[in-house]
Amino acid sequence: MHHIFADALWDDGGDFAANGVALCAEHRADALATILPVETLLDRAGLTERPLPPQLHAVEKYDRWGNPLLADGRRARGELFFEPAAQQWLARGQMLGCFTAWVKYPRTYVLPWSDTIGEGDRRLASLAPLSGEQVVVTEKMDGENVSLYRDFLHTRSVRRIAHPSREWLNHFWESVRGQIPEDWRICGEYLYASHTVSYDALPSYFLAFSVWNERNICLSWPDTLAFLAELGIEPVPALYAGPLDQQAIHRAWREKEGQSEGYIVRSAGEIPYRRFRHLVGKYIRESYVQSEPVKENMRTGAAIRKNALG
Repeated sequence: MHHIFADALWDDGGDFAANGVALCAEHRADALATILPVETLLDRAGLTERPLPPQLHAVEKYDRWGNPLLADGRRARGELFFEPAAQQWLARGQMLGCFTAWVKYPRTYVLPWSDTIGEGDRRLASLAPLSGEQVVVTEKMDGENVSLYRDFLHTRSVRRIAHPSREWLNHFWESVRGQIPEDWRICGEYLYASHTVSYDALPSYFLAFSVWNERNICLSWPDTLAFLAELGIEPVPALYAGPLDQQAIHRAWREKEGQSEGYIVRSAGEIPYRRFRHLVGKYIRESYVQSEPVKENMRTGAAIRKNALG
């Protein structure tokens, strides 16, 4: 039985009927090499729903190894891209040339004690991987998720959409892109447009929350701060550093509760991309309702509500 999505994309191994199809040796090799796409396997097996690993997004399409398929026919690097088995089979299918260095920002699971869970969110089933670890808690800023590379920038959807509200971001990226190493990326919150939470004293319209190297590993928090300082990029506000302690974390955040969307808890150490969903979680305050004014204003042509710099 061939697993439609690779075993390693599932915390339980993905060994269940909806994730399996019977294939001959030749077609199984083609499926592993992604010559036979996931959608083709589902269609030929008569399966109407994709057996999607929970960290992936239902609105996106992926290859067998969890690499996102882009609209132009290329692929972004997923959590298993650098795994030896994935590299071997993708090379065998002559697919490695289809890949960009771009990476879709991973899904951030919701902490078990979060007041709110949004549509499409997933809860962390266990905090065991963070137990006994040093963590860093940062404010969850209410903006637009953006990734900056040496040669490209994109939003969470791995697209670059032209819009007047992003002119500041384009100028900012031009000023720092030459200092970003090849295949590295800086991920952060773009806060030019005001969403649900308004800011009146931002140090910058771009606040970084992670830096990823060419092996798709998120730098430790101390290394992240050192790298950002070298480039002159402001980080998101840090609220707490220490052992995982819900009460201490919540006390540190409550000082900003009235004007904050919530907070992010992350391991203070390095975070491999495939371990992100186990080592990072978010808390969303009660009654928070997300808005997307950039998209709304792109449709209506109305003026953008703008946050203020300090």
